[in-house]
Amino acid sequence: MTNTTGIIYFNSSPEPYEIFSYHADTVGGTRRDFRMRIGAGNSFQNNNVKWTKTNVEHVKRSLYKKELEIPAEGWRAFFVQAIFPRDKSEQHLVFTSEIHIIPDTFPCPNCKGDGCRGTLV
Repeated sequence: MTNTTGIIYFNSSPEPYEIFSYHADTVGGTRRDFRMRIGAGNSFQNNNVKWTKTNVEHVKRSLYKKELEIPAEGWRAFFVQAIFPRDKSEQHLVFTSEIHIIPDTFPCPNCKGDGCRGTLV
């Protein structure tokens, strides 16, 4: 990660049949939440997060790169997905990188010690 971008390098041998990235931005700058729906008791509400599929740069043999700008507000999440064909099968093997969230910050300060108790959302 740089001061203005986040980067994922994806190294793969053999070369994938297809490779691309998905990214999404949070709605506003108060929640680091990339779910499309949010549970609320026994119901749910839509969260206007939109995941977008984009191309990945082929740097050199077996090495791919996805670089995205840090958003002006909130957070951006992205990952790389690679698809490999299987021999004598109609199904493909699909692998993804870990998700990368930029900037590497949280909407609340760190909490330490006995006074820190939270609830699982």
